[in-house]
Amino acid sequence: CALAAVQVVRWVHGTHSRMLAFCVMPDHVHTVVLNRRYPLQSVVRLLKRETTQRLKCLGVSPTIWQRGYHDHVIRRKECLFEAIRYVLMNPVRAGLAEHWRDYPWSGSIEWPDLDDSFMDDAVAERVVISQLLGTD
Repeated sequence: CALAAVQVVRWVHGTHSRMLAFCVMPDHVHTVVLNRRYPLQSVVRLLKRETTQRLKCLGVSPTIWQRGYHDHVIRRKECLFEAIRYVLMNPVRAGLAEHWRDYPWSGSIEWPDLDDSFMDDAVAERVVISQLLGTD
């Protein structure tokens, strides 16, 4: 199930939005999405629909999603780094991995080579703010 969700996150990143961070947990999914082209509701609906279709093909019950979703709009660039770190560290906090890089169902599609230096505020700001928003 997690592999199907990760495949859909990767597909959505290339076609509809930029997936800055994601984490597929046993009972929920976290994403940090940069979305300028489509309403967030459309992106969430697409993620749910495509994951459900892939699971049906695998013979898995498609009733995996709650009706709604919880979102948090990031209005300040300083909060973006914090949200990405929160998502990446989720499996560690839940006891599913000792290190955030060890959990196979999370990461960043935008920055696939993220390493521990990203956990430092100065490095994260340089990566996220400079590369993503085009500021120095």
